[in-house]
Amino acid sequence: MKKRTVVAVLLVLAILAVSAFGYWLAKQQEDSGAVPLRDEVSIATVSLQFGSGGEVAHGATDSLFVAASQELVKAFSQTGEEVYSGEVALNSPVVDTAGSYALAYDRGGTNLQLLDGTKTAYTIAVDETIQLAQVSESGNALVVTSGGLHKSAVRVLDKKGNEVFKWNTGGLYVLAGDIASNGNDIAISTLDAAVAGGKGTVYLFNTGKSTPTASDDLGSSLITNLEYTGGNWYGFADGMLLIYSGAGKRTGTVSYPDRMLMDYALDGPLAVLAFSASENGINSRGTTVEAYNVRGECVGQTELSNEAGYLDCLGGRIAVQDGEQVAVLNSKCVRQFDVDVLSDINDLLLMRGGKYGVAVSNATADIIQIG
Repeated sequence: MKKRTVVAVLLVLAILAVSAFGYWLAKQQEDSGAVPLRDEVSIATVSLQFGSGGEVAHGATDSLFVAASQELVKAFSQTGEEVYSGEVALNSPVVDTAGSYALAYDRGGTNLQLLDGTKTAYTIAVDETIQLAQVSESGNALVVTSGGLHKSAVRVLDKKGNEVFKWNTGGLYVLAGDIASNGNDIAISTLDAAVAGGKGTVYLFNTGKSTPTASDDLGSSLITNLEYTGGNWYGFADGMLLIYSGAGKRTGTVSYPDRMLMDYALDGPLAVLAFSASENGINSRGTTVEAYNVRGECVGQTELSNEAGYLDCLGGRIAVQDGEQVAVLNSKCVRQFDVDVLSDINDLLLMRGGKYGVAVSNATADIIQIG
């Protein structure tokens, strides 16, 4: 036998041995119920105590952690380096993110600032008070303002801050809304309070048309949270999740009338819902995490022994609080490993495809490596 053949055989045997050991180790962990724990995952800690203090809002783009105080908007890289700082007056700051864009705005005020990576795209003031604002991966933003003669005005701004679409809602109240990744399609949830008992409707618009491209009459049901991701619209009403295609056709419904929804996260074709383990959500420390596809079918479920205070999903990876640790699940809700983090964090944001996260507390944000 030639020497290189012997080496090749030995290499194959070594690979087989390693594979066998890996299978044996995974089997032992499965049989024992043990989940690998990753500690010392902290990369950097950034302070959220800047400006004059007060409320600080936060969000994560594809690669940056963004925080907004009442006077400043700051962005930090995955290593904790401050890569952006901009001034804007935000009495009640809110941050929304999509792709490389971050939109900081003043809820109840008029100011907005859009970040494109580490650069300011615009800082502007609109002529009416802002109810809500959402940014798209294209940089276009949905801005809903309170009107005078009308209940609300629904606007779309391009990434230079120019208004490219406006719809005055007349007597309809806007409850929620979002903008598609293309920056041209929007969905708006409304309430007609003039109808006895209230009437809920979802309208879809395209910025190139003055009339709705689709609508869904919900009767007395009201969608109070409406988000776009992965080509679909997700609307949360009392006791149910309604899923629509990008064109506005309802593709699935998840009903949970007797369960308490604690939190949710959306990523591509995946909706992850966290329910209280008890029927009424009282005196319970457990959590049931379930994943659903766009047809409203449950594709995975897991039980946590503690109450989940935060949840996020990105790149098919789910991160959810379980006591003093973060449980990391795959898209089928199978627990892969745990991450040891600070016990006093109140939010966790995933970034860079779920490989990194930001554990947020009242005073600091700890950037961690998840895997």
